[in-house]
Amino acid sequence: MLSIQVNEDLTNKNELLNKIELTRFALMEAVQSYGYIDEKTISISNNLDQLIVEFQKYHS
Repeated sequence: MLSIQVNEDLTNKNELLNKIELTRFALMEAVQSYGYIDEKTISISNNLDQLIVEFQKYHS
């Protein structure tokens, strides 16, 4: 039972890392396309912040 939980945690962690990476690339593209203060860029940045906070919960 413990090994299943560990595997699920690793899968969730890897999925979260993938989401962070994809969002980071989306943010870079938004900055290049729309600039730093556009609503789209800020929205993606806020989303990335939330993902990072969620990821940090795995390390606390």
